[in-house]
Amino acid sequence: MSYFRIHLREDNDNFLINIHFIRSSQDRLTFNELTTPEKIFFIITYYISIEFQVKNKNIIFSNLFIPSNFNKAGSIYRTIRKMLLIFESDENLSSFNLIFILSNLELKKSIKKLNIITIQENE
Repeated sequence: MSYFRIHLREDNDNFLINIHFIRSSQDRLTFNELTTPEKIFFIITYYISIEFQVKNKNIIFSNLFIPSNFNKAGSIYRTIRKMLLIFESDENLSSFNLIFILSNLELKKSIKKLNIITIQENE
């Protein structure tokens, strides 16, 4: 669970979003205190949530959107697996297409119901 607190200073020049997370054990955390898998999950789901709000039916996400220190294949693929289960089980989400463009991340274990197109640069 997370919640947002938005601050806009009177000069309208400083805008700050404070995000706090609550784990099941009721620990209150900031983004920097999350584990890497939790950070990846938040980043991807937050991005997709914004795409829902602007009513994009084709949602394109790339690991290139993620800072390199969080760009971990295992965490990204785990998040994709979780998201596909949610999209599969919720008929309200069935009209959306998730498109993941992943660069330089090895997929060690296949993902069910994920169509993979590999594009390689010609040398």
